[in-house]
Amino acid sequence: MELGGLGISRLKNINIALLAKWGWRFLEDKCKLWTKVIEDIHTTRSGWGFIPARLTMGGVWCNIAKCLSNVHIDGIPLRRFFKSNVGSGKDTMFWIDPWNGNEPLKDVCPNLFKKEANKRCKVSDMIKGNFSGGRYVWEWIQPISVGREVDEMVWLCSSIGEIDLNNENDKWKWIGAAANDFSVAAVKDLLDKNRVASSYYVPEWCKWIPMKCNIFIWRAEMNRIATVEVLNKRNVSVVDQSCCFCGEIVESKEHLFCACPITSLLWTHICAWCNIPNFFVFSFRDLLEIHDHVGLTGIKKEVVKGIIRIGCWSIWRVRNAAKFNNLAVKVEKIISEVKSIGFLWYNVRSKYRNVSWEVCCMNSKDLELLARMRGHVLQVLKIDKCSDSPQMDLHMCSRSCSKDFRGYRDNKEVSQLISNESSPSKPPGFERMRFEDSIPGANDGDECKKSGEKDFDTR
Repeated sequence: MELGGLGISRLKNINIALLAKWGWRFLEDKCKLWTKVIEDIHTTRSGWGFIPARLTMGGVWCNIAKCLSNVHIDGIPLRRFFKSNVGSGKDTMFWIDPWNGNEPLKDVCPNLFKKEANKRCKVSDMIKGNFSGGRYVWEWIQPISVGREVDEMVWLCSSIGEIDLNNENDKWKWIGAAANDFSVAAVKDLLDKNRVASSYYVPEWCKWIPMKCNIFIWRAEMNRIATVEVLNKRNVSVVDQSCCFCGEIVESKEHLFCACPITSLLWTHICAWCNIPNFFVFSFRDLLEIHDHVGLTGIKKEVVKGIIRIGCWSIWRVRNAAKFNNLAVKVEKIISEVKSIGFLWYNVRSKYRNVSWEVCCMNSKDLELLARMRGHVLQVLKIDKCSDSPQMDLHMCSRSCSKDFRGYRDNKEVSQLISNESSPSKPPGFERMRFEDSIPGANDGDECKKSGEKDFDTR
């Protein structure tokens, strides 16, 4: 999850990790019958791998050996993450097994390996005694001549000069993990980290918005949402390919979230609402990282990061409603949905709860308008039934606004409104209001006329 994905590994990586376990068991269980059978069948005179495989035979074991040789992590084959920790040296081959470094000595000193008489000799056969009184036993087919052979001999003596053998058994370790302990999970994590770090951008996950919103941002960044541009690449025919907001150009991820005039108005309103400088973005990735460049820190930075993601989520919801339900696109609907959903999610999902609607979404002009409209909460919130906001959001916002508004006793008109609200008899025209009376211009559209047929209790 911290890498930006869903926390689910690729099946290919899981399969490679399980195959690597067989290589680890072959190195650890040298005394088992099945390992002796593998050695007798696959050991050849010309094959010098520490995991033997007779490739001409084929079969399951050859596929395991190929997997360990062909899978690379940062350019290093997977088999090189196996390393022998030499104790007595009786179970580690001097030239073939990787024990002095991450590569076998046959690959580091190929000229000396060609002249070695016993190429499968053990470390205990080559190094006699301990560090203080040790000496090397060499068995050469031909004498060593000048040139590269001498250079390799000098390097070899200097690199193994401090090897001190003891009476402990030789053990294998996995250098791909911090504890050097092999496990399928360690191999899988190594493969996943290498894949994410090499080819994918990792977006930051916001903790106070739901998982579905984070997953949408993750898929949108990888261009895996069904925009018209993506559908054309998949050979899916679309009749109307223009942007459903502006109708100017072909709908794409960058245009829909960054360049469309409707979304530009949304980001401008969010900048004014959050009191941050106006920003201009040219890619969706810039939009996801804009919270790092507006001069905020701490909680405010985390809140702006979530609001930007909620804005993208609301844009996509309104876009789908316009595409599939033929609903009119209004920037007021998107703004109201961002505010209401953002207030609800932050108040419920974050650890900083009990945030009032006035602190979250209202300013001094909204308070003045609320007093002038004699408590018509829907006018201040700019929320109507066309915004697809849940009824619970409207109820919560109205209750919070009515509750927090009681603190403004210095405003005489507000105080009068509160006193009238607490009186047994409701003032005329206050107890119930029609929807079209609270929203200016609501009678202009047929859709808003239909939604205005139901009454709302502003209290």
